[in-house]
Amino acid sequence: MSPHPKGTQMTPIIRPALASVAAVAAVIAAAPPATAAPHGDYFVVNTNDVTSPIIEAGGAFADCTTVTDLWGTAEQIGPNRLLFIGDKLVECDSGDVTIHFNATLNFNAGKKTRGHWFVVESTLPGVTDGFGTVRGDNSHCDPGPDGFCILDVFAGDVSS
Repeated sequence: MSPHPKGTQMTPIIRPALASVAAVAAVIAAAPPATAAPHGDYFVVNTNDVTSPIIEAGGAFADCTTVTDLWGTAEQIGPNRLLFIGDKLVECDSGDVTIHFNATLNFNAGKKTRGHWFVVESTLPGVTDGFGTVRGDNSHCDPGPDGFCILDVFAGDVSS
């Protein structure tokens, strides 16, 4: 007796089609995220506390390891938006960089942030000024002890 009730057996046409769908699904599942890696001078920080780890960096920030919030504030600027403003200390093996940032959080856009940053002061060789963009996403980060996190990507150009 067949395991399928009469009339529900797979036809020879359906089997290859299902195999193709399964193969495509496997390729999609193994594909890297659609976001491109930042270029130039950048760092990616798993923001989850006052001092947070840098998980990837390049360019002038290549030897940087942590980011510490020096001060910050948030102000509601609409029914679904917050504006974050503050300074962060980017700590590196060969010096430090203080940056000022502003970023807007839109609750209707998946709780993602976007904004700008610029260098305030620096002891990192080769960095005296610079600016760039910051983008945050709380869907791909490691929560800290308080259960909060956002993966912030600071990318731009710095110079001496």
